[in-house]
Amino acid sequence: MFETSKDVLNLVLAAAVTIFTIFVCWLLYYLISIIGTSRKIVQDVQSLVKSLEETLKAIKDKVGQSPGAFLSLINGVSTVVDYIKKKKDKKNTNSKKK
Repeated sequence: MFETSKDVLNLVLAAAVTIFTIFVCWLLYYLISIIGTSRKIVQDVQSLVKSLEETLKAIKDKVGQSPGAFLSLINGVSTVVDYIKKKKDKKNTNSKKK
């Protein structure tokens, strides 16, 4: 079967190449698996960022439309506060006169 040491060397080289090939195939399988998982994670993050961006845009639009309403509300509240102050001042002046 083995006539010379060269035959043994060839057999060992063939086994080493076979083991190396199996290792490279195993490594490629896991690299492809990792890349696929990374791709899914990136897509999930992109969809999350997109939904966050849409939410922030909606909030910005609502806040942009609100200053007019807030101004009216502030004016109304200040009018009510002035009315209450006047009433309180009237009561204080009436009670001091007695």
